Amino acid sequence: MEVVNLPKNANITNDIWIAYRKEDVKNKNIELFIKTLRS
Repeated sequence: MEVVNLPKNANITNDIWIAYRKEDVKNKNIELFIKTLRS
């Protein structure tokens, strides 16, 4: 299981986390991923 460092102020819901885990996020940048989801 890989460790992902989350920003302290990130509002990570389970749905976002599951979507993130399913995606092939090459740079594993969850902040960028969340911004992409919310835009």
